[in-house]
Amino acid sequence: MFPLDFNKPDVANTIASCTHFQRFRRSVIMSA
Repeated sequence: MFPLDFNKPDVANTIASCTHFQRFRRSVIMSA
């Protein structure tokens, strides 16, 4: 995982991109 600094405003973006990557990888595995 990423080291999260909750004082930074881009923590939400990091989490969103992480979940987006999980969803993308899952869709790629399903379509393979």
